[in-house]
Amino acid sequence: MPTLLSTHPPGLIEAVLDDVGIALAIVDNTGRLVLANQAAHRIFGEEDHVSGIPFAEWRRSFRFQDAQGRDIPIDKCAITRLLAGKPVKPQDMRVILPDGQRKWLHAAGHRFDVLGLSGVLIVIDDETEQVELRRGAEQLQRLESAGVLAAGLAHDFNNMLTVVGENAALAVTDPGVPEATRERLRQMSLALKKGSDLVSRLVQFSHTRELKKRPVQINQVVETALELVRPMVRSKVRLTVKLHPDLPSIEAAPAEIEQVLVNLLLNALEAMPSGGELTVETELSSPDAVTGRESEKPQGFIAISVADNGVGIPESLQAMIFEPFFTTKPPGRGAGLGLATAYGVVREHQGSIKVQSQPGAGTRFTIYLPVREISESAGEAA
Repeated sequence: MPTLLSTHPPGLIEAVLDDVGIALAIVDNTGRLVLANQAAHRIFGEEDHVSGIPFAEWRRSFRFQDAQGRDIPIDKCAITRLLAGKPVKPQDMRVILPDGQRKWLHAAGHRFDVLGLSGVLIVIDDETEQVELRRGAEQLQRLESAGVLAAGLAHDFNNMLTVVGENAALAVTDPGVPEATRERLRQMSLALKKGSDLVSRLVQFSHTRELKKRPVQINQVVETALELVRPMVRSKVRLTVKLHPDLPSIEAAPAEIEQVLVNLLLNALEAMPSGGELTVETELSSPDAVTGRESEKPQGFIAISVADNGVGIPESLQAMIFEPFFTTKPPGRGAGLGLATAYGVVREHQGSIKVQSQPGAGTRFTIYLPVREISESAGEAA
């Protein structure tokens, strides 16, 4: 039976598919990728043509998962089932590219047998932008709800802490109190101090404020955060700092970004209890580094990454780490507000924060902050 490659002049079908504007690919009955248009190449980040490559060989470079995050083996994938003559419904899936980038796709496959030509036509719609916008909106809604709850709890809790704290302070000075009791009262005061710090974080988390942005050099903010954390860097931790020397100024609230970086740095150190390598980098990224900003696309993004080679985060938890009050730390070690606050601060800067992690191989958090045109006077002030 003739194949599509042998029946039509080279380049004719490719030109037709490229003009469609949606990702299309064809796999023939032998299981080889016959054609893939430019839209398909863009989705999977490929520059070379894939014509003639066995589909099974091509697929090994990617990781496909269903809507629940479960891996889809090749014998269960839509193309294999269609080639075997089994019916397949359109499905939502996630693909992880070789560089770790994740994309959400809606794919449909159609078996065809026309004029002696047979195979499978795959139609793919890249829904990454819509999914990330929806997830971002849902996350902000959860943050707002948690903020309202935190504000009410913080007020009542602070009143209780004040009463207990004042009584503990008075009891320590009472004559005739045994030293053992005084020690317990001091421990109580210490616990109250930790509770007071938590209340302060809750108030900060719930407080809706207008950020005082100004032109800043992000490398200076990174260096300030590093100076604050450097005393806690143990001897077994190797600190590597790679700051791009020619970054443009951006409009930001430096104290808020500094808080985010300190939190990420401390998390990285905690993820390496036996030591390791902590890497901090800044670089200039393209306007396409963050999706979902077609209507207000900036000139580019400054990317700030904090990476460690510690214990890593299980993939099943990565979608929840920015949730308020979610923490993987042992009881008493964290309130689960650090990453949620970081997420909120970055979003308030019209930026994005992403995580790449693998258990046992470490974690990388990357913050993308938009670069917009800044007047000459503002640049000189920075």
